[in-house]
Amino acid sequence: MGKTDPQEMVNSKLNLQPVGSGPYQFSKLNVENEQITGVELKLFEDYFGDKPFIEQVKFRYYPDALTAFSAYRAGDVQGLSEITPEILTDALKEPELSVYTGRLFRTGLVLTQTSIILQRLFFQDANIRKALLIGINGNGLLIAFSAGQAVLAHSPIFPESWAYYDV
Repeated sequence: MGKTDPQEMVNSKLNLQPVGSGPYQFSKLNVENEQITGVELKLFEDYFGDKPFIEQVKFRYYPDALTAFSAYRAGDVQGLSEITPEILTDALKEPELSVYTGRLFRTGLVLTQTSIILQRLFFQDANIRKALLIGINGNGLLIAFSAGQAVLAHSPIFPESWAYYDV
């Protein structure tokens, strides 16, 4: 198997009959119109640990979050793997859908276009930079542009990092 040509990987035995060590094993690959639309897992009878309560798990693949959300609303699926900003407001209104947020470490910044003269005149003064920092409503920007699904950073190093130092 170590000499499998990349073009042959799609039909490789390791790809079609994957091996794992968890409580589930591959059962079925769902294909429609020559597109993979999902995968099914079943209990692995020889699993060494306690057997899970759920006997079968089915994953469905959708081209985008809106299509997946429509399938949820239609009762075709019981959960979603991703809630994107365009469906977040509607997803939060679903009474039976529990939305959990995990942190995705990304950094965004607000840039202002100013002339070099203005930069030299004003931004060299630490008091002006502090006033701008105090005057910008960071939490308001987070709510407006991320539906409250972001955390205001006070450093380029995230608090969960070993390198973070809280002053």
